[in-house]
Amino acid sequence: MSTSPDGAGTSAAGATDYRTDIDGLRAIAVLSIIAFHAGFAWCRGGFRGVDMFFVISGFLITGIVLRELSAGRFSLLGFYERRARRILPALFVMLLVSAAVAYRVLMPADLRVFAQNFVAIIGFSSNVLFWRRAGGFDFYFEPSAKLNPLLHTWSLGVEEQFYVVFPLMLALGWALWRLRVFWLVALTAVASMVLCLTYGSGWLIGHPSVQAEFYLLPFRAWELALGALVVFAKPSMSASPTGSWRCEVLSGVGLVAIVASMLHSPAHDPSFPALMAVPSTVGTALILAVGRGTLAGRLLSMRSLVFVGLISYSAYLWHQPIFAFAHYLSLNEALSNQTTLALCAVTGLVGALSWYFIETPFRDRRRVSRRAVVICSAASAVVLLAVALPFAVRRQLPMRGRMLTSSALIASLSDDTLPARMRECSLDRPSSSNTDLGCVIGAPAPARPAFLVIGDSHAGSLLPAFQRMSVVSGESGRLVTLRGCPPLFGVLAEVSAACQAVQEQALAFAVGQGIARVYLVARWAGYTDGDYDGHIDYYLSEDGWKGSHSRVSSRTAIVNGLHRTVMRYAAARIPLLIVEQVPQQRARPLGLYLQAFLRHDPTAFLRASELTRGAHDTLQSYMSAVFAPYRRSSAVRFINLSDALCDNRSCEVGTADESYYWDVSHLSETGARRVSDALIAQSAPPLAR
Repeated sequence: MSTSPDGAGTSAAGATDYRTDIDGLRAIAVLSIIAFHAGFAWCRGGFRGVDMFFVISGFLITGIVLRELSAGRFSLLGFYERRARRILPALFVMLLVSAAVAYRVLMPADLRVFAQNFVAIIGFSSNVLFWRRAGGFDFYFEPSAKLNPLLHTWSLGVEEQFYVVFPLMLALGWALWRLRVFWLVALTAVASMVLCLTYGSGWLIGHPSVQAEFYLLPFRAWELALGALVVFAKPSMSASPTGSWRCEVLSGVGLVAIVASMLHSPAHDPSFPALMAVPSTVGTALILAVGRGTLAGRLLSMRSLVFVGLISYSAYLWHQPIFAFAHYLSLNEALSNQTTLALCAVTGLVGALSWYFIETPFRDRRRVSRRAVVICSAASAVVLLAVALPFAVRRQLPMRGRMLTSSALIASLSDDTLPARMRECSLDRPSSSNTDLGCVIGAPAPARPAFLVIGDSHAGSLLPAFQRMSVVSGESGRLVTLRGCPPLFGVLAEVSAACQAVQEQALAFAVGQGIARVYLVARWAGYTDGDYDGHIDYYLSEDGWKGSHSRVSSRTAIVNGLHRTVMRYAAARIPLLIVEQVPQQRARPLGLYLQAFLRHDPTAFLRASELTRGAHDTLQSYMSAVFAPYRRSSAVRFINLSDALCDNRSCEVGTADESYYWDVSHLSETGARRVSDALIAQSAPPLAR
């Protein structure tokens, strides 16, 4: 983070006064952020280290600007020269190295997103770009965010936008309203906080954007302004002797508040970044105000923490690309503890090298002149833009020098290769029409649809198989999907409040349209057993979450929900075909193929890394037992697609030329086509109504 202007702090009087405890605060901030992105469960609130950096930055920048205004030597050119010396050299080197790795490793769609992020960073507007994309790959708390090497640069965008506005505001206030500059800053802080609270609560808009509150300066300005207010408050707060009991208590409370906010915090909260950010920001402000000479200040001034604080900006710059590229190449969704610790060590080493060889020389005016800073910064920005822009706008990217060069393999590994219509099949809220539900499978015809497919995202991944079935049978159908929502009655899904309403509407549609059969598709074991490590992504319940989110609640909901669903459709005399879960791979297909092509024999590596049939059967054993009583029912048929992907030994992930999966559990278009024959064969003859 860009929080240390030339390594100087500010005292109450405004004289240059280096404070080791501020470097200690920086150390806590950057270590907590790295721990959060490393996935350590004990640091769930580590992302609040960014809030600490904002407060520290506001404090230091305001102190320097006010000091220079008081001395009559404030210069915007000088201010931005210091910012350029501090921020740009290390940033540009990180971007250059990351771009080289990204070109070699990233899939074309991801490389294009990387290039777009890259261009936005040069213009210090990546936070705006991430907000405009409204989440997904670019939202901080989405699982996919760990694959974005440049996501962390959103905070640089916030700070640089602050640096454009705030010094001008202070200078103008100083010239026109010198005795009231404090109130100008206070008004900024209050206005930003009120905006956060009212926007997040929905007072100003019915459906506020969490991304806007997280990424945009107007919602973050109060944190930077809070640090600025400490500069004004320090003279009065320093009336007590340094190290007095009042200072000890206040700084101790501040340190405890910071640590507590890092150790325990939900990632999502409607009041973040307003109320939920108060402990870390106010705690930081208290230490900045009265921490010097106190026990808290001495703890923060330990040499090890001070050193980490000195390299904190470089460590922050490098940690995200290091972790993101490791995740991208990983065979597992989560990195092992050994790998994670090794990456933390690499981050520290690279951060120290960047600080020593890049940051330190460029901040020394005797070694690098202002003219050299301007020329180097401008030239670097132009070169980097020239490199990134073609990748940001081109649809067809060059393949030479990339790890994956087969267009067929790349297409099968890409989650955007399924028909764009698939997204139209997803309902995040009930449809307004009972005669037009989901999306059409097959060619639209005057006749009513013959079949209906309902399920979670796994139903969507089977769309190509159902499309082929439609062509072969001459029937049309409809597909309705909702992520994280099993197609069962009376089941509450953790990620979707619309789950129940969609099931009711699907049944009404089936009855009203005279549907001949209904397919239920889901990642069944994903709700009851999770993955091979027992991790469950989305829990289910029946009681409105009055109890805890647990494996027990999910299993109970599945068992009872299946019974209700079979009974409801049997009463409507509509046959059910339940599609059992396709094999879930252990290894991420993308990481598997990337690592395979680093080997002499990629095919042998793929075969050796495949899921065993025994592991698949074990993971599905609970759901197999749940399904067992219904296999004798004349109103229900089960469709098993596993045999199309597995033999007695293993379940294929794909060939050297094409992957059957685009993540560990969703079939690619290639995989869906592969199981289509099994789907067609097991769908006929139709069940008796």
